[in-house]
Amino acid sequence: MSYPAIFYDGKTATAREAALDVAGATVRIRFLDGTRAVNWPKKRIVRVPGMPADGPLRLKLKGSDPARLVVTDAAAQAGLLSQLPGLLHRHRARHFVQTAGILALTTIVLVAALYVAIPRLAKPIASRIPPEFEAQIGRSTLNSLVSRFAQCTGDGTEALNVLQQKIGAVEPRSLGIEIVVVNAPMVNAFALPGGKVVLTSGILDFMEDGDELAGVLAHEIGHVALGHPMEGLLSQVGLQLLLNLVSGGGSGDVVGIGVMMASTSYSREYEREADRLALKILTDARIEPRAYGDLFDRFAAKDGEQSGAGTVGLGNLLRTHPYSDERADQARGVQVPDPQPALTDEAWMAIKSLCGTEDRNR
Repeated sequence: MSYPAIFYDGKTATAREAALDVAGATVRIRFLDGTRAVNWPKKRIVRVPGMPADGPLRLKLKGSDPARLVVTDAAAQAGLLSQLPGLLHRHRARHFVQTAGILALTTIVLVAALYVAIPRLAKPIASRIPPEFEAQIGRSTLNSLVSRFAQCTGDGTEALNVLQQKIGAVEPRSLGIEIVVVNAPMVNAFALPGGKVVLTSGILDFMEDGDELAGVLAHEIGHVALGHPMEGLLSQVGLQLLLNLVSGGGSGDVVGIGVMMASTSYSREYEREADRLALKILTDARIEPRAYGDLFDRFAAKDGEQSGAGTVGLGNLLRTHPYSDERADQARGVQVPDPQPALTDEAWMAIKSLCGTEDRNR
């Protein structure tokens, strides 16, 4: 009798469908794509340690072979266990603790190494990606977003263009950026690969004046100008693949924690770099940075108040960012001689009402 399984060779992230045949002292692994079968000696097959008892059956060979077999079908699991009774034996507690400790230590060391290596690798790789490919990634991401949250257009679009031109006068790299507003309740703004900046109606509703908007736009334009969106994407994908490889594709918790630890650190450094460029843009454009600092004070005050279906709380937004008070103090420490309003009151109100929301701060 054959049992369905998924085979991972431990060298790539590719999952291969297979059928397992138990015969004599061997388990024969036949690949459904017709490639050459692999034989595993029954006496060397063990469970992958540290896996939950009620999850998929994960098997490996004793020793350093990185290959893994994953059996998810309940009937197949029962059949295999009946023919491989040694798998029913529990690992000794000491062996389990030692294995778990080695896995945890390996993950910590790997994450520490990736913390240094990934940003250095992502930057040169991102610089060599063809612009048309990066633009395609940005378009696909934006299309997915606007399929769920409608894009807002109207008189405020022209006012946004005026503000972009003002920023472009001191930061020419901003002139080719596409600024999109979507009707989404979360308080957020972010940059996408391919020179796109997205503002939500939620963040427009949260802002109090055009100077705050100028600060947020300058920050997101800073991300684009510094190449952060593509670098961040490559960093996250690289971490996911490498940690899956080390864990044999088996430990989702370990992989998730590792990616979160490293990518959060990268994000904070990106935010600091974008803030520094944003403050220079605001200074050169003679826009008061104090409003940008005031915005972060309100972020900190409201942190955690937004939650629930369809929203992303400010707490979630800020976890990958430097502390709000740090950013607020930095913005307030910049002096701009004879600052000018970023927008007229009329232009600000036009932008504020782009998605048909009312100004709650009037």
